[in-house]
Amino acid sequence: MLLPDWPFLHATLDWLSQGLWGLTWWQIVLYTLVTTHITIASVTIFLHRHQAHRAMDLHPIPSHFFRFWLWLSTAMVTKEWVAVHRKHHAKCETMDDPHSPQAHGLKTVFWKGAELYRAEADRQETLAKFGHGTPADWLERHVYSRYPILGVSLMLVLNVAWPIVPEQVARWLPGRNFTPLGTDGMGRSDTREALRRFFEVDAEHIVLAALSALADEGTVQSTLPGQARQRYGLQDEGEPWLR
Repeated sequence: MLLPDWPFLHATLDWLSQGLWGLTWWQIVLYTLVTTHITIASVTIFLHRHQAHRAMDLHPIPSHFFRFWLWLSTAMVTKEWVAVHRKHHAKCETMDDPHSPQAHGLKTVFWKGAELYRAEADRQETLAKFGHGTPADWLERHVYSRYPILGVSLMLVLNVAWPIVPEQVARWLPGRNFTPLGTDGMGRSDTREALRRFFEVDAEHIVLAALSALADEGTVQSTLPGQARQRYGLQDEGEPWLR
């Protein structure tokens, strides 16, 4: 059965089949491993060692980077995490321990650890008693603590919705002429000049693309693209990735 020729449907199928970044499976795995490792390091170095236990000092630049990354990737509020962890040490293996397997049961902590954390983080007395000394600057008060969900929402946009290919954007902007150029060049090695020529993103091909777009609009004579192709010695060999 033939599908309707709807621009939105085509864009959806392109996204489902290739994704918006067009990454290969190993690039997706590598991206996941790298971002996960950064998150683990942020929790271990910043939240645990630097903030909760004061076992190490951090320069303001890496300290803020870790705080920003945790906000972006986990919606974690520094004061809440620190307070819950400090209370865990202060009330270890008692009923007041926020996440004690002995007190709450291993199964509960394993399957409902996030709920236990959230419940304790919502207790103002816990934050007041155990959350002292954590960041309280303008960004923390007005962004990180006030809008924790905004960070992971931005990460979702960066991962899924931001890098939309020009052809998909052009479909929703009638009357605008888009001429996308460029490629990632994965898997092909050569000099920069040769790669620019192969993928048709050198100066000569940019001129040809601009003239072709103007000719399609009727702004310039239709013979100009052919003249440019002859002048610059450009051959129409089809799409680079199909050669």
